[in-house]
Amino acid sequence: MGPTFCVIVNPGALRYYTKVELYLFALGPNATPGEVMHATAAHSTTPIECISYVMAAWRNHWNFGVAPTQRDCSLYVGQLNRLLQVGNGP
Repeated sequence: MGPTFCVIVNPGALRYYTKVELYLFALGPNATPGEVMHATAAHSTTPIECISYVMAAWRNHWNFGVAPTQRDCSLYVGQLNRLLQVGNGP
């Protein structure tokens, strides 16, 4: 599948994670932290949930300060911050 992140999100990875976390990616840019937490309600593994959150946050320009997920995604949120310094999103 290749690297998860580039200057733009890897299209193959985006397609995969969009299918796995369908409700999360359906929220759109105006989602609240509560809606995001509900959409990520512990039905996948930590890496999948966190990478999906990072991709959806990047795609929708979410900036909640702390990842509103069921798991600790601090490592992945760090990746998001570095990604946002490289590019401005889709």
